Amino acid sequence: MTVFSIDDFGAVPNVDVLQTEKIQAAIDRCYQAGGGEVRFPEGTWKSGGLLLRSGVTIHLMKGACLKGSSDPEDYAAFLEDKIAPLPAEMLTDKKWKRQINLREPDTWKNSDYDFLNCPGSRWNHGLIKAVCAANIGIIGEEGSMLDGSNCYDELGEEHYRGPHCVNLYYCENITVKGVTVKDGANWAYAIFNSSNIVFEHVTVLAGHDGVHATCCDNLKITNSEFYTGDDCVGGFANVNVLVRDCVMNSACSAFRFGATNALIENCRMFGPGRYPFRFSLTRKEMKEGVDASSTSHRHNMLGAFTYYAEDSTVITEQPGNIIVRGCRIENSDRFLHYDCREYWEHTRPLE
Repeated sequence: MTVFSIDDFGAVPNVDVLQTEKIQAAIDRCYQAGGGEVRFPEGTWKSGGLLLRSGVTIHLMKGACLKGSSDPEDYAAFLEDKIAPLPAEMLTDKKWKRQINLREPDTWKNSDYDFLNCPGSRWNHGLIKAVCAANIGIIGEEGSMLDGSNCYDELGEEHYRGPHCVNLYYCENITVKGVTVKDGANWAYAIFNSSNIVFEHVTVLAGHDGVHATCCDNLKITNSEFYTGDDCVGGFANVNVLVRDCVMNSACSAFRFGATNALIENCRMFGPGRYPFRFSLTRKEMKEGVDASSTSHRHNMLGAFTYYAEDSTVITEQPGNIIVRGCRIENSDRFLHYDCREYWEHTRPLE
């Protein structure tokens, strides 16, 4: 296996200067060499958005931290990519805007979701991003971390959420092992229209959703821990899902999820959330951070399983055959939240 180290490309740890271009150069060289591993030695490596390419695995060595910039404008370098530029149909300058009024069903149809469905939108920015890539990975050793820095973006979702920690679109054969993500400015892992995805021994701390997958096939999450300010596992229109032997602590739902053929077993789902629901913070707290132990914000766990089937994406397979077994559920407001009159659940009822 070909191995490249980012410090060989001039990247410097533990400085308050972005190392984006030097880290990207290591990833590009690895890709051009036919694939392999890009290593991050011990230390804190500050970066804006990075583009992960086919055949490349990012390997965070013991004590290595890839720390995202706190400036949301530092995540758009992929738009200038010369190696595999995104086609025009994957680009949009549309930004997040509220599409619906939850109490008015007439607003639930014909909404404009280009901001979400175009990989090249601001909403789809990520600390690590991949589009149309195959055989990619993110591996972490003891004490390693992806730190999203709670990057605040007034142009982002709900006018405060920034880039995802990892954003993957149209990818296949994805492996994530041993990685800890903390303080994701939006979802820790946002995965769309992808297949053959394995999460093993991953940890998510604070931020928003842990793993959020939409229109994905063959998703496996095992032996992982989620302590999230939003849902631990989210998404819908997925096919063939396994979640096993996971710890799930949330200030929203352990699962806000829809799928065809899903097995959830031997998991512990419990509240209240270690971290508060971030939308309950003041704007000042969102910008400056808040003590995770604060009791002045909402920490209660809304549900163990909330069914999810909204209309931002076509659900091609009939949702159903979702099995939850052998799980321990503690201090959740509800076990099952399923009401197909609600927006989040109305598009395709369960069979």
